[in-house]
Amino acid sequence: MILSELQMETKVSKNFRDDCRIPNCHKFELRDGYRIVFQKIEGTQDSYLALYIGSHDEVDRYLDHHKGWIFDPTKHGLKELRLMSVEDEQVNIVVSPELQSKLKGEPAEQISKVFGDLDATHLNKAGVPEDKIEYALSLSDPDSLDVMTFLEGMPPQTESLLLAYITGGEEHRKEIKLLLEGKREFHPVIESAIADAIDTTPNEFIDLRDLPEEKKAFDSYPLEDWMLFLHPDQKPIVSKEFNGPARLRGVSGSGKTVIAIHRARYFARRIIEEGSNQYVLFITFNKSLAELVSNLIDRLSLLREKAKIHVFTMDKWCRDFIKFRIGNVPTWQDAIVQSIWDDSINKHLTNLSLVGLCQNISNTMPALRRDRDIQFLEDEVKFIYGKFIHNESNKYLTCDRTGRVRRLIPKQRQAILDLYTTYAEELISKKQYISGEINRTAYALLKKYEIPEFDYRAIIIDEVQDLSEVELSVLRELAGNNTEKLFFVGDGAQRIYTRGYSMKNMGINVVGRSFVLKQNYRNTKEIMNAASMLMQSQGIGKYDDEPETSQILAMASSHTAEKPLLIIAHTPDEEWKTVAKEIKYLINMLKIQPHEICCLARSNWEREGIKKTLEQFGIKAVEYRAEGIGANDCIKVTSLHNSKGHEFKVVFIVGFFDGAIPLLDNTHDPENFESEAALLYVAMTRAKDLLYLSYPEIDQNKLPLSQSRFIDNIRDAIDIIHL
Repeated sequence: MILSELQMETKVSKNFRDDCRIPNCHKFELRDGYRIVFQKIEGTQDSYLALYIGSHDEVDRYLDHHKGWIFDPTKHGLKELRLMSVEDEQVNIVVSPELQSKLKGEPAEQISKVFGDLDATHLNKAGVPEDKIEYALSLSDPDSLDVMTFLEGMPPQTESLLLAYITGGEEHRKEIKLLLEGKREFHPVIESAIADAIDTTPNEFIDLRDLPEEKKAFDSYPLEDWMLFLHPDQKPIVSKEFNGPARLRGVSGSGKTVIAIHRARYFARRIIEEGSNQYVLFITFNKSLAELVSNLIDRLSLLREKAKIHVFTMDKWCRDFIKFRIGNVPTWQDAIVQSIWDDSINKHLTNLSLVGLCQNISNTMPALRRDRDIQFLEDEVKFIYGKFIHNESNKYLTCDRTGRVRRLIPKQRQAILDLYTTYAEELISKKQYISGEINRTAYALLKKYEIPEFDYRAIIIDEVQDLSEVELSVLRELAGNNTEKLFFVGDGAQRIYTRGYSMKNMGINVVGRSFVLKQNYRNTKEIMNAASMLMQSQGIGKYDDEPETSQILAMASSHTAEKPLLIIAHTPDEEWKTVAKEIKYLINMLKIQPHEICCLARSNWEREGIKKTLEQFGIKAVEYRAEGIGANDCIKVTSLHNSKGHEFKVVFIVGFFDGAIPLLDNTHDPENFESEAALLYVAMTRAKDLLYLSYPEIDQNKLPLSQSRFIDNIRDAIDIIHL
């Protein structure tokens, strides 16, 4: 193993050589043309820092541009001092040159100076001679020959420092200014005295001590697995023991699911060490997330550990449990279910109208299905399914409709209950067991028989905020008296369905066992800024049972890029072609892989349009749903809902018009409208590096469209191009 042999100062079994561009530097050749760079920590016997991993050219570029470390003695934090290369700058370009030119067509900003807010004192501290300071302060074009000539005439250390300032981002420039003010320290190599500062800078470093011993050889550890490493503020939660149910909340991109996966593995290892016959249950939001979690567990765990972890959706677990208890698997057909619903509405339409619930008394289908009041009734029936088992549905007449903002008088509740009863009984008579009924059946069987097929040591529930009350009751029943098994993961600000319950009111008390992660690690600062502005404007999370916690704003990562871009096209065809051209540019010029790009749309016609246009441009595209992710060599096209839990380097949200985002039917109920904003927040934060928003001014039928009303909430955080 590279590290152990390096520390023992024995001959390393990999190709390596010292490199003089960085002090105490060793460069190693890995498989598949990759290289890794280590730097020995000064003042220690066997401590090495892994600085960089990449291709031969990428590593050479890193070595040429790494200059050292900036140390903050007040916060004991560490940042790398580095020059930006042409390639680094290219990666930060959000839009293609074609759209860049349109952005530049806007009124020019006031010309800024090369050295920004540095003054004569700063430049003097940097080592600029007195007679050159005034000239330096007058420079305004960083790409000019004048600037290059000026820098070449400076001492080497001064040249490096000023060039780092010119090429760096906002945070980088700020740190260099503080360095010149004596509030930071410069170190060409990390010394033992400041080595522990690595642990306080989780955005910059990965602690190799967390690697399992059997995986410390890089040849046996896929490079993609770096995403599974924990940051220091996440580690303690993985192995913490509780005396009751616990909950992990966190802002988008804070690593909640990664912690949940590590916790599952932790308990699997405990089970193996103890020789127990128990298992770990990991519940996910939908099938595509179950697939993602399973893949990550496969990468992180040994075979014997994986065998102890069961990853299921709630629906799949309930189906398997029903099969285990009664021998058959219930199912349904969408067409039959829709027909039963239509018939049930028609039977009760007159009475519903009499109590003021339904303004449209026509029985014409499918127009009736689009009626706003009918949509409300459908949601209310789903509420009953999610809150009560069938023989307790009468409790709906007096229950607290938490989260259901629209008030109902007793006659209206009775009319809805009558509609539900007709619908539910007809479904059962025709053996159509919809998802809500499957959950209720599993709950009833679990209460009756108590013992499931497997004994679970730990039950980890991801995206808990989108489970129904019945689904949550299944899991609580599964834990029995050992509620310390339950570990809930999820945040109210990312709730995309209206479920109408409070965990506290269900008797699930996590007081003293609740954690909140505030640091965002996934998104650029600019993407998170736009998402946070939306969150603040719409009060996302205010209907959660802990609104103060759910509305906490993220601490942005140190990763910066340009602002999200809104593209306004005249026609859908123009919108789709512009998106296709951008994707082609990203793939061909920035070398972004197709599977790292996703197009989201609320409308079916938008998804179909972008898919066909991408194919016309010779770009493979596949629509993935909750049932699965799809091929890895294609652009992903999906709905906003199905993007939940996933992340991509680049996200396009197309069809960003009013009526789709937000959905028109959900703009009249305050709580549903907040869910629409939360859905957009989730969709925006799927993008790690680049985020595009777009909409056409007319639809496929040439009818006018208006931009999403949410644009006003984020206007100051985005760039806008009108084609």
